[in-house]
Amino acid sequence: YLKTKKEITLCGLRDWLPFMEYNKEWPTGLIVDHTRAYEQINGLPLRFVKTANWDECITRSEERKIDIAVPVLEKQNRHGHLIPTKTFEKDHLVLITRVDTPYISDIELAGPLSASVQKGSSSFDHFVRSRYDNISIVYVENMQEGLDNVIEGKTDLYIDALMPTSFYISRYFPNRLKINSRVPDIELNGAFGVRNDEPILASILNKAIDALESEKKR
Repeated sequence: YLKTKKEITLCGLRDWLPFMEYNKEWPTGLIVDHTRAYEQINGLPLRFVKTANWDECITRSEERKIDIAVPVLEKQNRHGHLIPTKTFEKDHLVLITRVDTPYISDIELAGPLSASVQKGSSSFDHFVRSRYDNISIVYVENMQEGLDNVIEGKTDLYIDALMPTSFYISRYFPNRLKINSRVPDIELNGAFGVRNDEPILASILNKAIDALESEKKR
């Protein structure tokens, strides 16, 4: 398979450190570190493709123009055209608010709320819509727009993963935004989303993930 597959293309979320960010045309972050390690383990010819946002990344993977979209959720994957690999990173879903917003101990009892969510985040979107009738969703292009919405009062919340939002807030909004609370009953098991017509590629990636985990434990 690897002898005939000259190139494997990936796309992912932009401005999502520590997981992924583009420095001009070159990606950096934990996801890139993982893929470089997989290249060393089994010779996968991986190449990142820069997309405008996560929504475009998902669309291009649906069109079979890109082989892998990353990250998707292993257990709550809502993208039927993608096979999730095993988990390579874990995180939690959190609520971001302005610093003067009181702690939200029970989302269901907090009254009507509006929340910004990135386009294409169907797993987050589905979980919030199915669980919380009191939250209305506003879709945004990226994390920056979502956090700006909260600062400007356009939405009450921004909902995303803990690690990238913590990184972004500490860098750009340390005195204006905060991690208000964690969304209960959901753990984010980050995986690579492989085109469902490439099951061999998903299997190869799973073996690389297992091999890297074994190395970490030594």
